[in-house]
Amino acid sequence: MTITVNKQEFAARLDELFALVEGGAEVVVRDATSRPIRLASVDLPKPKRIAGLHAGRGWMAPDFDAPLSPEYLPSEE
Repeated sequence: MTITVNKQEFAARLDELFALVEGGAEVVVRDATSRPIRLASVDLPKPKRIAGLHAGRGWMAPDFDAPLSPEYLPSEE
Protein backbone atom coordinates (compact mmCIF):
# COMPACT_ATOMS: atom_id res chain seq x y z
CA MET A 1 0.00 0.00 0.00
CA THR A 2 1.36 3.43 -0.96
CA ILE A 3 0.25 6.63 0.76
CA THR A 4 0.99 10.01 -0.84
CA VAL A 5 1.14 13.16 1.30
CA ASN A 6 2.52 16.69 0.97
CA LYS A 7 5.23 18.13 3.23
CA GLN A 8 2.87 19.85 5.63
CA GLU A 9 0.68 16.78 6.01
CA PHE A 10 3.77 14.63 6.50
CA ALA A 11 4.98 16.87 9.34
CA ALA A 12 1.55 16.86 10.99
CA ARG A 13 1.06 13.06 10.75
CA LEU A 14 4.66 11.94 11.31
CA ASP A 15 4.00 9.40 14.10
CA GLU A 16 1.03 7.90 12.27
CA LEU A 17 2.95 7.60 8.99
CA PHE A 18 5.95 6.01 10.71
CA ALA A 19 3.64 3.41 12.26
CA LEU A 20 2.19 2.66 8.81
CA VAL A 21 5.67 2.27 7.34
CA GLU A 22 6.65 -0.10 10.14
CA GLY A 23 3.56 -2.11 9.22
CA GLY A 24 4.72 -2.47 5.62
CA ALA A 25 3.19 0.56 3.89
CA GLU A 26 5.16 2.96 1.73
CA VAL A 27 4.82 6.75 2.09
CA VAL A 28 5.58 9.18 -0.73
CA VAL A 29 6.10 12.81 0.24
CA ARG A 30 5.45 15.23 -2.63
CA ASP A 31 6.14 18.93 -2.85
CA ALA A 32 5.62 21.22 -5.83
CA THR A 33 9.21 22.50 -5.74
CA SER A 34 11.23 19.32 -5.12
CA ARG A 35 11.46 15.70 -6.13
CA PRO A 36 9.22 13.16 -4.36
CA ILE A 37 10.68 11.33 -1.39
CA ARG A 38 9.81 7.71 -0.63
CA LEU A 39 9.76 6.51 2.96
CA ALA A 40 9.91 2.74 3.32
CA SER A 41 11.24 0.34 5.93
CA VAL A 42 14.42 -1.60 5.25
CA ASP A 43 16.05 -4.56 6.93
CA LEU A 44 19.63 -3.66 7.76
CA PRO A 45 22.12 -6.50 8.10
CA LYS A 46 23.46 -7.04 11.59
CA PRO A 47 27.14 -6.18 11.82
CA LYS A 48 29.44 -9.17 12.02
CA ARG A 49 30.93 -9.61 15.47
CA ILE A 50 34.69 -10.01 15.58
CA ALA A 51 36.13 -11.80 18.60
CA GLY A 52 39.03 -9.94 20.22
CA LEU A 53 38.36 -6.68 18.38
CA HIS A 54 38.70 -4.60 21.57
CA ALA A 55 41.18 -6.81 23.40
CA GLY A 56 43.12 -4.99 26.10
CA ARG A 57 40.72 -2.02 26.32
CA GLY A 58 38.98 -3.18 29.48
CA TRP A 59 40.40 -3.96 32.88
CA MET A 60 39.31 -5.45 36.16
CA ALA A 61 40.50 -4.23 39.54
CA PRO A 62 42.69 -6.71 41.43
CA ASP A 63 40.22 -6.68 44.34
CA PHE A 64 37.15 -7.17 42.14
CA ASP A 65 35.85 -10.20 44.03
CA ALA A 66 37.09 -9.18 47.49
CA PRO A 67 34.45 -8.91 50.25
CA LEU A 68 32.84 -5.48 50.59
CA SER A 69 33.69 -3.31 53.53
CA PRO A 70 30.88 -2.81 56.11
CA GLU A 71 30.22 0.77 54.92
CA TYR A 72 28.92 -0.59 51.58
CA LEU A 73 26.68 -3.27 53.10
CA PRO A 74 23.04 -2.56 54.01
CA SER A 75 22.36 -1.99 57.67
CA GLU A 76 20.48 -4.66 59.60
CA GLU A 77 17.92 -2.25 61.10
